[in-house]
Amino acid sequence: MIGGYGFLGSNILKWADNHLFDVDFTVISSIRSFSNHEKFKCVKDELFGDFGDELFLKTAFINNEYDYVFHCLTSTTPANSNSSIIKDIESNLINTIKLLEIIKHSKTIFVFFGSGGAIYGNNNSIIHKETDTPNPISSYGIVKNTIEQYIKMFHNLYGLNYLNLRISNPYGFYHKSQIQGLINVAIRKSIQNEAIEIWGDGRNVKDYIFAQDIPPVIFSLLTKELINTTVNIGSGDGTSINTILALLGDINPSLEVVYKESKLYDVKDFILDISNIKQYVQLTPLREGLIKTYDWQKSHLNK
Repeated sequence: MIGGYGFLGSNILKWADNHLFDVDFTVISSIRSFSNHEKFKCVKDELFGDFGDELFLKTAFINNEYDYVFHCLTSTTPANSNSSIIKDIESNLINTIKLLEIIKHSKTIFVFFGSGGAIYGNNNSIIHKETDTPNPISSYGIVKNTIEQYIKMFHNLYGLNYLNLRISNPYGFYHKSQIQGLINVAIRKSIQNEAIEIWGDGRNVKDYIFAQDIPPVIFSLLTKELINTTVNIGSGDGTSINTILALLGDINPSLEVVYKESKLYDVKDFILDISNIKQYVQLTPLREGLIKTYDWQKSHLNK
């Protein structure tokens, strides 16, 4: 698992600890440990190094034949990718292609974590199917979409099996970013008695999913061998930012909101059509997910 100690990677490892008893993970990471307060039992090996170091990657894969390679790592966000386009291309696109070159003849299934919002961008409809034409408005979305296309190319040329995941706005445990992820950032700031900045009027409708609801979908798809395809993973419902803020205000009345001018790279409205995976999705109700996230964040704020 590349980037296994990040937000989504850690949620997958935690879910695996609780539900999978015959799966071992090797985590490839640039940090020594995600935290000092929890260890994941399913992690049997840790390889620490730079994802951009081709020799490191070759060493990681040369003596190992993995059933799956989960690529959860990204070094940019929609908010900062446009101001660091070269970095975005070099650290995410080019490094991922180097990885694909290394594993192209293997029997692994390459699971790529894309973006349901950034890839689709602003289109005529706010409900997006996997067959919709991408229209990314940030370098982050362009790079994610381009990686998907290269993955398909490696499948066509070399038979590399894959699963491209277009994930909506996740929130929940193990979130650390200070700029990406409205819900976690708002919760953290409310606990610290800081104002949360909202770009626009807060009426934008987006698709949110509790991060712990994502792993069972992924493993259900892999178990059913639904591979060499692209799937949306989200709630299939839209919630306005103002509604999210109102719910968070009920949990912590000290939440303070400051509205700012909208950003050009921010996708206005999107809901993911999850018809293709709905049978595998068991959603945590939004209010319940927010309360769980708030409790977790409060207990881990300084850890």
